[in-house]
Amino acid sequence: MNQHITITALFYVPLLLASNRLSASLCSSPF
Repeated sequence: MNQHITITALFYVPLLLASNRLSASLCSSPF
């Protein structure tokens, strides 16, 4: 169970960072 949480966190954290960076790049883009 603990290993499943770790795998989920390892999958979710980069996804969250990627979406945050994507939204930041969209906000800084001229369009």
